[in-house]
Amino acid sequence: MPASPLRSAVIAVTAVLAGAILAPSPALAAENSGGFTIQERISDCNFNLDWPHDSHHDPGHANSNAVIKCDSPKKYLGLQVRLLERTGGGHLAQVGYGEYVNNSGTGRTISKAATSDSCHSESQYVAEASFLVVEQNDNRIDPDHKTPLVSVSC
Repeated sequence: MPASPLRSAVIAVTAVLAGAILAPSPALAAENSGGFTIQERISDCNFNLDWPHDSHHDPGHANSNAVIKCDSPKKYLGLQVRLLERTGGGHLAQVGYGEYVNNSGTGRTISKAATSDSCHSESQYVAEASFLVVEQNDNRIDPDHKTPLVSVSC
């Protein structure tokens, strides 16, 4: 039996509220096939940051992937992504870093992961990303995303 429109609306609002509460970033946390992702759309671009997780491409390593996808070509696309691990003293130490730039003037999509050298079972990680898009008219879009502290099982 299909869900009623009212039930679908209640579920959608609940999901939005849950995402807003879970994500310290102003963007929305959404679940995808690989876990949770912080997602934000500004202008015609989507900005995504995966929550830290056991790498699908390099098992035994924690990572987080940052992505910019735009509908139209941009003058400049750039991102920096950092992976931080909680240490025994409760401090956060950078264990992974990635940076990518496309200044061809025709870029629409870029992606880069920050990957740890190793992953210890039940380690806790935070991911941070800084994005920059420069439109053809020189308008700048520069959101930052940060995930909550999450446990990763490797």
